[in-house]
Amino acid sequence: LEIEAVLTRYVYGQLRAIAREKLQGRDMQEVLELLQRSSDLEAIVNIYRLKRMLKADRLYIGRRVFMELTALSPKQIDLLLDAADGPDFLARLRTTPYGRELDKVHYDYIEEGIGRIQHRWHLKRLRFSTNPSVVMFCYIYLAENEIRNITHIIEGVRYRMTPEEIGGMLIGAG
Repeated sequence: LEIEAVLTRYVYGQLRAIAREKLQGRDMQEVLELLQRSSDLEAIVNIYRLKRMLKADRLYIGRRVFMELTALSPKQIDLLLDAADGPDFLARLRTTPYGRELDKVHYDYIEEGIGRIQHRWHLKRLRFSTNPSVVMFCYIYLAENEIRNITHIIEGVRYRMTPEEIGGMLIGAG
């Protein structure tokens, strides 16, 4: 996770620098919002897993989770990092905009819930944004989601799951 955090820090740092260099005004703000959201939701999944499985403290999490590009306030970040375990983390997450969004979708695993809200958000931006960079990011996200769905279908068939079980794993299908 530490290596992943370093790589994530580099990738998001480069994307942020490119957005600030090449874009301006509202276009730059929309791209930065997209990057912040993506970074935040990835961090939420990682923090939840570390809290749930290891009851990790903020120092342990700080070295393993990228949180420098965020739309969350420092107070919200502190609240999440100080959670005692997975259930406490989810309860605290509900006080954030992401948590309220997550409450509106059905999910069994946090990755699934995050995937559902990400899909909904990207689909909406793809349809209504006039910013070419945002539209392209959204298209790429949605195309990658389709690949994940195909993978779930193949694995479901391989493990002889019912169509209903496979359908429950798909995000944005049907």
